Amino acid sequence: PISVMLLMFLISCEARGEGYNNSYFHSCEYPDRQTELTSLACNVYFEGRGESRAGMNSIAFVTINRAEHERFPQSITDVVYQPYAFSWTSDGKSDRVYDLKAWTNSLHIASYVLGISDLDYKYVDITDGSLYYHATSIKPDWACSKNKVLTIDNHVFYHTDLKKHETC
Repeated sequence: PISVMLLMFLISCEARGEGYNNSYFHSCEYPDRQTELTSLACNVYFEGRGESRAGMNSIAFVTINRAEHERFPQSITDVVYQPYAFSWTSDGKSDRVYDLKAWTNSLHIASYVLGISDLDYKYVDITDGSLYYHATSIKPDWACSKNKVLTIDNHVFYHTDLKKHETC
């Protein structure tokens, strides 16, 4: 049975010193090995893992909004891996995907936002075209020059083409 085979696999991994926790499901380490879908899913995974579906969706839309905006690279992969654009790509930590559930959610959201999935519903950009965001735990210098659109979970989203409503 499958359960016996799985148990034997786990035991063999432990015997080799690998351990189940050392396995990963995808590597986001190499931009040249990513598709638009996996690049977007990597960004959603590393930037929004643990957030609500609305938060993960908003991160996906900011990524796409940038790819469609003249100030940013024109492909999703180039936007995601633009130097210092997203903290996970330059933090020196592993860019391997270990959490299967979060990775599956990230792929699901990326496929819907890109229009790959043809199920009955589509996601809507609730960020109203936002191009920037940051974690609520920080206040970057650039945030003063942007226009806050909304806060979702642990992220604040900004747009640059709206009239500025608050001062720093």
